[in-house]
Amino acid sequence: MNSGRNFDSDIVEDTFTIALSYRLNDNWSVFGVRAQGISPNTGLVDGNNDFFDAERTVSSEIGLKFDLLDRRVSGQISVYRIERENAIWQFAYAPAPGRWATGSIPAVRGAPPFDPRLAVDRNPGEAGYAPINYPIHESFFSNNYDWHQDLEGFTPNGSLASGSDLPKGVFQSSTLLGGSQTYHYIDYNVIQNPQTPHEEALRQAALQALNTPMDQEGFPPIAHNVRGANIEANNNASQGGRDLNGRDGAFVPFEDETTGMDAQITVLMSDNWQMLFNYSHLRRKATTTFQMLPAIYNGQNLGTEFDIWAYALGLDTFADKDYSDGLDASSHDSGGILGVNLLFNPRNTFSFWNKYTFTDGFLDGVSVGGGLIYQGSAQTSIPVGGINMVENRYQTPKLPSRTTLDAYLSYSTYFGRYRTSFRLNVNNVLNHRVSESVVSYDAPETLAGVQHRRSVVYHQPRTYRLSMEIEF
Repeated sequence: MNSGRNFDSDIVEDTFTIALSYRLNDNWSVFGVRAQGISPNTGLVDGNNDFFDAERTVSSEIGLKFDLLDRRVSGQISVYRIERENAIWQFAYAPAPGRWATGSIPAVRGAPPFDPRLAVDRNPGEAGYAPINYPIHESFFSNNYDWHQDLEGFTPNGSLASGSDLPKGVFQSSTLLGGSQTYHYIDYNVIQNPQTPHEEALRQAALQALNTPMDQEGFPPIAHNVRGANIEANNNASQGGRDLNGRDGAFVPFEDETTGMDAQITVLMSDNWQMLFNYSHLRRKATTTFQMLPAIYNGQNLGTEFDIWAYALGLDTFADKDYSDGLDASSHDSGGILGVNLLFNPRNTFSFWNKYTFTDGFLDGVSVGGGLIYQGSAQTSIPVGGINMVENRYQTPKLPSRTTLDAYLSYSTYFGRYRTSFRLNVNNVLNHRVSESVVSYDAPETLAGVQHRRSVVYHQPRTYRLSMEIEF
């Protein structure tokens, strides 16, 4: 149920698990397991306010079991792969037609929604008409660029020449960012298929802005997401245009894959002495890009190559290369999250446990043991920036590897007919309490010229646990 909505009917899903094991001889056997999993994406809707299908996984594992040296060495080694689809990411720049004025998702934070009717259902010159248009910083229309000579109605610094009429293709001009920066709102209808040198120059300026980093000189080249500025909607002529993604983007599905290897080996050094080894290796990465929705109104694609999803992800990440009919956001098939390492756990872990039990003499019934756990380094961030999905140039550093020691002492005896055990466990014997790493980056675009990042995890200190067990 979401926003008062219910599923149309009960949803029934079946999953399967199949396992096979084959004994090669008395010492060796092989096995394989294939299983499906399902987890509902409860309450989550896409940019059209439609429910997502459940998250699904398919896991495959093959392994080898062994029992050697008269059962004194035994264990198993296996490799596996888990494929997941309909994993969900909240992407701030995803198209969200459901948040348009014609959509079914309520506007958020009081922002007026984009109204496609004003751009599609009304004609130029008609009251209230507002084309799809994009606010481009005035510096891209200056004589710093060759195309300035073909522009009509612009001064050398990129501002509009004095006069009552706006140049063709300029829907309006406004100061944003607290009145400190001027942006010209360019009509996409004019630059989509330019017919004159002036129109081509407008397009070149817009393309230059599209390919300029967001933080360049402290202002956004295209003011897609300037909060508080009157560029949120095409709902009246004074407000100008708006990017089509919706105020907060949308949830989008993607797929990922986890692969790994596990090994467990038990060694009986004697009837009293047991050793246990465990090793695990993990990898996890995204195997698809964000599966975004097209920006559709009444069957017409309103997405363009200047929309914020193209700006954030790069035009070269879309299979749709023909912009004469706009840009289909659902054609995004490379870049973005594709291939990104999504593993935040240690890639390698190893543990060893050692236990010896005395069965005669004055130590009869006493067991002593100890072991260690090694955890390799683990990443704490990914090279893309959360819901905004822009480049994360200043990642928090990896956590360092960590080794902990544990110890164990027990005594078992009988009180009457009842077997009684006393046990003392000491965890984190060396009292390793903090894992920390720090990294510094050159950041010439900042006032300090440097960015510092720190990763810290606090661990449970040395602990003592005394327990007693009575078997009835």
